[in-house]
Amino acid sequence: MFCRSFWHRNVAGVMAAIKAGKHEETLLELNETKRLRKNAKDVDYCRALCFLLGEHDALHARQALLEELRYFPENTAARMLLYDINGRVRSSLLPPVEVTKREPLFALLCDALLDHTMLTWTRLYGLYRLAKEVCCRDQKGVLMECGVAGGGSGGAARS
Repeated sequence: MFCRSFWHRNVAGVMAAIKAGKHEETLLELNETKRLRKNAKDVDYCRALCFLLGEHDALHARQALLEELRYFPENTAARMLLYDINGRVRSSLLPPVEVTKREPLFALLCDALLDHTMLTWTRLYGLYRLAKEVCCRDQKGVLMECGVAGGGSGGAARS
């Protein structure tokens, strides 16, 4: 099914395995492929299908799709599935009502970034608060957000 250096199953084969009730086995094989750190198109997309169709786990499927799009931004099927999942679970990805009322600008920014970031709303909010604090001090300088591979982020300020 998989060899150690090249993934050779296609999306249709993964779909057939999921329909045959073999999503757990298929997911283990896909995870093994990822462990080898050989980026192959559709591996994370197929992982998302296993999570979504086999385990009914939309949030893990979403993370797998974001990972697919990090390496293969032209993968239209992955992007469309991400938009679909985001539509279904949007309320659990956005800040709660009390944060939205207190920080309406942040709520708009968070909603706009949802399809493009692996960060949770709480991590985005931390960056937002840091930027807002620096701006409110009216200090001259530069504020820079630094995204890192795999969804991490950090902020840096310099006067």
